[in-house]
Amino acid sequence: MFGYLLNSNNQLFELARQGSLEIPRFHGRTRQKVWECAYPLVAFLYAGLVPILSSFCSAPVILVNLASEQFSEYVLRNPTSSNSPIISSMFLVFSFLPFFLFIWGWLGVLEHRSFWTTGLERTGIWQKYSHGALVGTGMMLSPVVVLAMFGLIQVEVDPLVWAGVAALPGVLIMLVGWLVQGAAEETLSRGFLLPVFGIRYGPIWGILVSSIQFSFLHLLNPNLNLIALINLFLF
Repeated sequence: MFGYLLNSNNQLFELARQGSLEIPRFHGRTRQKVWECAYPLVAFLYAGLVPILSSFCSAPVILVNLASEQFSEYVLRNPTSSNSPIISSMFLVFSFLPFFLFIWGWLGVLEHRSFWTTGLERTGIWQKYSHGALVGTGMMLSPVVVLAMFGLIQVEVDPLVWAGVAALPGVLIMLVGWLVQGAAEETLSRGFLLPVFGIRYGPIWGILVSSIQFSFLHLLNPNLNLIALINLFLF
């Protein structure tokens, strides 16, 4: 698996090579060479700007949240915080769905290639997606099972938080937002940024830079610490 991933001719890199870096074009060969070398850095900065631009698209949901809570003092201080799974899921959809639009625009204007070259191929899509979902579910369940085996998990009862079977409807509603969020983050980090660096500086650089960028996406997460950042990078 690692041999395939580190191969500069793997499918993701081949898809990325379908485009051509044509804008801007400089008359001088040296200036053009400098631009092509600096292009990955510009793409990295743009990838960091995408979440900021996309966050403005959640403004309508913020208004809905404020109105639903009757503009209470707590919500005015925390406008993106909500106990409603519907509103929380809407936050994720409105905040992350624009990622795809920004990536599509960049690729179309600067690289002249299709959005689908980010690895979102339609051949065998359901088989691949189901396989990925099973692997991802297993990866999330395994540490929980290990912790439970050693008695390191304690179930807390909180009247303000749904738990057990009663939490399933909220989880299913949130799943819509998580699906959009996960796909958007992976498309930006792995589908867009990884091959941009990988086909110019080698796969290892593509993996390292995209992993750093993926970690940076979570800097505003609550209770974030150094261990969490390291785990995000390694994951």
